[in-house]
Amino acid sequence: MKATLKWINELCPADLDTDALCAALVQVGFEMEEVEEFPDDTAIELEITANHAEWMSVIGIAREVAAVTGVETKLPSCEFEEGEESAEELTSVEVTDQKLCPYYGARVLRGVKVAPSPAWVQRRLELIGLRPVNNIADITNLVMYETGQPLHAFDYNKLAENRIVVRPAREGEKMVAINGKELTLSSERLVIADAEKPVALAGVMGGANSEITEFTTDILLECAAFDGPSIRRTTRATGITSDSSARFERGTDIVNADYASRRATAMILSICGGTAAKGVVEVKAPLGERKKVTLRHDRVNRILGMQADRHRTEQALKSLGFEIKESVEDKLTVLVPSWRKDVTREIDLIEEVARIAERLPPDSADLTG
Repeated sequence: MKATLKWINELCPADLDTDALCAALVQVGFEMEEVEEFPDDTAIELEITANHAEWMSVIGIAREVAAVTGVETKLPSCEFEEGEESAEELTSVEVTDQKLCPYYGARVLRGVKVAPSPAWVQRRLELIGLRPVNNIADITNLVMYETGQPLHAFDYNKLAENRIVVRPAREGEKMVAINGKELTLSSERLVIADAEKPVALAGVMGGANSEITEFTTDILLECAAFDGPSIRRTTRATGITSDSSARFERGTDIVNADYASRRATAMILSICGGTAAKGVVEVKAPLGERKKVTLRHDRVNRILGMQADRHRTEQALKSLGFEIKESVEDKLTVLVPSWRKDVTREIDLIEEVARIAERLPPDSADLTG
């Protein structure tokens, strides 16, 4: 995962220099792969362990910096004006298996101008190792890196009946991916289709038959969630991997999906012009209740071998986005943030306390060994 010094400082305005930022990231558990300084910015490459899906985004990295600096994260604006047309009048979405695709959202933008991206967008992508393509593709890539949520833009007018069907491929069905590879699909592969044909390999790569070109004027913007093991099987079977598949395999934050979609839409309208149809067409499975985990203070002390200050324990968890649901003398119960899929047990919370508590900004409470 690559990010830049300026990007992280924009999202967590602690105004750290390269050395201070790298030190903070190492303190909270990141492993540095490479740090390359340029006259205009610093590119930072981090090794991301499989259990930390939330670190596959610059916002996720900024949250960690915020925890140890006390500076709150500042999410980019996702506000935009909608047109008179309704998205529901322009498209529809059908999902045949919500276990494999628990969320699919589609927005329609009309009258966009496809062109090279502004210099700052191109430079930011270059610093994280991506090749600029055009303003639409560049924005979806940038927002994916920023939020951790993959997105894909289809040429709306190339979609048969202008609609989306998420379904298993038909046995022997063919598709050419945007990387030029021709695929013969089995019924075990999930595809994004229109009324007639596959237009993307779900969660992995779009199809050449619906890609954005200089002649595109209307787009359908996809923001979805897919079953991680299914995506993993697809990448192995087809030999195709992508930045999107790497994130879907780890598991994306469905609660975050609409923000990412709105963020990309706002950027497209600002940079590419056009009008966004009113609303979003969504198919989504019930989210269920947020995970609730209880932490016993004496258990923290036994595991960590120290007398942990209870207030500082709470502050450590709150700094990472955990919501204190109940706090009594001997234990506390927290609601787990939607982006922390790895936290399900008491020991997971103890690991977070060990990782963060003594690195919090100065406070009246303390940890003593």
